[in-house]
Formats: sequence, structure tokens, C-alpha cells
Amino acid sequence: MYPIVAGVQFDGEQYQFNYDSSSANDILELVYPQMYQSNIHNYIYWFGYKFNPQVSSKTRSQFIKDLKGIGEHNLSSSQVRRLIEAPLGELHRMINLYHLDVLVYPTSGRSPLVNQMIEVISEWTSHGTFRKSFEFVKNCPKEVTFDWDMFESRYGGLEDRSQYFNMKNYVENKLLPAIHEQDYFSIAQSVKSKYRPFIQNFLSFKDGQALEEFAKLQTGSILVVDDINTTGSTINEILRILNTINENCHIFVYTLIGRD
Repeated sequence: MYPIVAGVQFDGEQYQFNYDSSSANDILELVYPQMYQSNIHNYIYWFGYKFNPQVSSKTRSQFIKDLKGIGEHNLSSSQVRRLIEAPLGELHRMINLYHLDVLVYPTSGRSPLVNQMIEVISEWTSHGTFRKSFEFVKNCPKEVTFDWDMFESRYGGLEDRSQYFNMKNYVENKLLPAIHEQDYFSIAQSVKSKYRPFIQNFLSFKDGQALEEFAKLQTGSILVVDDINTTGSTINEILRILNTINENCHIFVYTLIGRD
């Protein structure tokens, strides 16, 4: 294993990119791709970058916004492309992108960063690698549900029954009603981290035809693409849906920046 040099530094006003050497002041750590294979979902989960421990939450948030093209500081297209290509090249050496059959990605509120990631992947694979591409969109907030079975499994045995009933009451009478009244649902903005693993049905295939086409796939390799995985909720929901519909496919996940 060996480090991939990131060399991204921020002085409070602008970013400096140095791909030749690492520094203690780098805000990102590009490590050798870490593959995690699940015995349940049969997928391999991979992060390309993570923030160095000393980087403040303010700098992390600022860099993510700038990387997505919605922040105060401009990153050139070539700078962003280099960030995308370095870990993608390592992923290609490990799984061979030309052997992938399907591309899956979220489209609701899709950032320019996701667009550029998809463009780079398509260019690298000569556009003809993927037999199918599937887009996930956000459902109407009224369709969002809560996994009570999982909740009971995790918290039903709490010795402090008052804590259990307070949590249950909060979900039933505050959290879900508030979600269902929204015009646009964002799990990161609307749900406390403690309750995010239980939120379901906030994403779906773009249409019924896409769902039917995916269900017909018997075996194959799928690449799920998303830009920033801060909470894990979007990726986990996509994986849950994919595995529920078709459990025979091999699923690989490529996110540019993952959680620590």
C-alpha cells in the first residue's frame, strides 16, 4: 500500500495544489483505496479521500462547498478533474472500469461535481462500457417512511424506558410530521444523525420503467457514484433499494470524499 499525494492546502483565501509531495498542512488525505466487502450486500465500498484530522469543521465545510461550485472560492475545472482522476485511476486498477455494466447515481439537486465525475468516468470508459445508466431521484416528502423494526431492534431493549418512549414519541409526533409537511426533503438538514439510519423511501428510481429494467438484470457489476458522503444516508438508501430489487449484482461505490 502507498499514499496518493493530495497536496491540497488552504490559507484562508485560496487553495494551493501540489501533486508532487505531501505536507502536514494538507487538508485532504488520499490513501490507497480501501475496499470493504459486505457478506450481506455483496458490494465493495470505497472512499477516495478523507480530511486530515487536524482540519477544522469550518474548513471542511468550506472546501466541500467550493468543490461543489457553490462556495466563495473558485476551483478550476482542471483542478477538480485532477482530484477526480487520481483515486478513479486507483479504482480502475483494482476492479477495471471496463468490466462494469451499470452506472447508478443520484440526480436530485445534483451538483456540478457529480456531473463532472460522471463525465470523467464516461470519457475513461469510452462512453460505451455501461449498458444501462440509472438515476435516483428524491421522492415526495410524504412518501418518506421510518424503519420501526430496526428502531425496535436497536432501542427496544433500553433499560431506561423513559428514554425509549421519548425517542419514539419524537419520531411519531415531531420528526415524521415535520418531514411530511416539507416541499423538499433533505435528510442532512431535517434529521438528527441518531435517526438517519431508520429513514427510508426518500429516494427511488427515476421512473417505473427504469425500476423494471434494473429488476431484469440477473448478474453484473454496478458502479454507484456520489460526490460527498458525509452522513452515508444517500449511499445507504441506494444500496438498500438495489439489493432489495436485485441481490445477484456486484455493487461498487465511488465517492470522492468520505467520512472519517
